[in-house]
Amino acid sequence: MELTDTTPAMAALRGALADGVERWKPRVQDLAREIHAHREVSFEEVRSAEAIAARRGISPSSPMA
Repeated sequence: MELTDTTPAMAALRGALADGVERWKPRVQDLAREIHAHREVSFEEVRSAEAIAARRGISPSSPMA
């Protein structure tokens, strides 16, 4: 998909999004590695839920809404 809007606002938005992706990339990669290193049965993802909750600063049993 190619974005054709070349206005300064779109360029700024693209830059901000790219910066955000680069900042989050190491955290997302670490989480993916942790989840894949400890595979779990579907609908029984206790360790995965704990890893995600820890990164969000919540309890694994907290509602996500």
